[in-house]
Amino acid sequence: MAWESVISMSTGTLYPYNYDWENYNYKLKNTNPITNSSSQIHYITDAVLGSSKLLTFIKGLEEYALNGFPSDAVKPFTIFADTPYIVLLREPKNAAPTLTLNTSDNRTLYENDTFLIDGQATDADNGNIVNVKYSINGGTARAIATAISNGSAPIPYSKSLTFKGGKLYDGESLITEALGEGTAHTLKVWAEDDKGGKSAEQVRSFYVVPNRPATLTINPVEQKSGLINNDSITMTGSVNDPESQNVIVKYKIGGGEFIEIYNGPSGAFSFDLKLADLAAGANQITLQAIDSYNFITSKALTVTKAANNTALLDSNVRYSVVPPKGTAQGIIVWVQREVGDLTVSANVSMRMNGEQESFQAMTLSNTAPVADGIVEDEFTFDAGSAKEQIVIELNLHRADPTSTAAVKLISGVLN
Repeated sequence: MAWESVISMSTGTLYPYNYDWENYNYKLKNTNPITNSSSQIHYITDAVLGSSKLLTFIKGLEEYALNGFPSDAVKPFTIFADTPYIVLLREPKNAAPTLTLNTSDNRTLYENDTFLIDGQATDADNGNIVNVKYSINGGTARAIATAISNGSAPIPYSKSLTFKGGKLYDGESLITEALGEGTAHTLKVWAEDDKGGKSAEQVRSFYVVPNRPATLTINPVEQKSGLINNDSITMTGSVNDPESQNVIVKYKIGGGEFIEIYNGPSGAFSFDLKLADLAAGANQITLQAIDSYNFITSKALTVTKAANNTALLDSNVRYSVVPPKGTAQGIIVWVQREVGDLTVSANVSMRMNGEQESFQAMTLSNTAPVADGIVEDEFTFDAGSAKEQIVIELNLHRADPTSTAAVKLISGVLN
């Protein structure tokens, strides 16, 4: 915007002029303030009545801004100077920028949705610096774009916010605190220029549905006894995701690593907890349900492993024997054991491939000492025909639970 000359005055000449105070600023300029030591300007507000007012330029004063003065002027009114070199100038007033907003009204945002704020601003005044700003729920005004207007070309602007965890983010920068569900939230966007002009605010309402984490249920674990370390206990539970997303369920023992046990929609799950993995005493079992947005629900329970050592009086063990020639008809087994409270019996299953396993008692054909405190039992069996699959079962028995007698060596031969 620039000042332009409207009237260059001569001494004593009347200059009627129709002022446009709405669109222009006016000022009087003394172009020769040194010569005009004391210039006077008269303006007549009513030509019929002849009333007038007087403005005086003192020596050295170059300009006199009118800025709407005189407020009581009747248009048109007349102005004249009593000295030369007085010029009436005008300047177009700053035009406020305008702005359009493309963002739709009454949108609902869900977890990880993008909230796009975009549109364009214009400023008719060439050279103005234009700033586009926005605010959420009347909060901090934040800049979207800054540009220098050329007086005609639109100034585009765009800002993408992300809704996550119930809040709006600009990248990693937090824009809002938690936004309530079911409440209308307000977006305002406007443009300002460096001359004090401001566009009308564009307003949009929006709603949010924050992600709800999955719920995790662990069913009670019944107390069990009579277990050994090779046994497991089965734990069950269920997971439910309110957003109908897939959920991953994991568990860990104490400070160990998490192990995935379920991946799918809402539903029931189960997993086996090996007693061998539990320490004696209290063990904390932690379960996590992780939804598609990495929201985590955790639950912990304590499983106590208490030793209740009961000496075994009877036990059995099985051995699979592979015939070197593919088949065998007879078998002899020698079992060396310590002398004491320990007796051994033997069974054998000899069959062809595809036949059902069936155990038969082997014959104890001899017992004889082989070393100091060691005796050897000899067991024999003849299947009557060659067989491919051979499994030996030894049954051990003691009457006294404090007995320490044990098997020392097992050997045998096929025929």
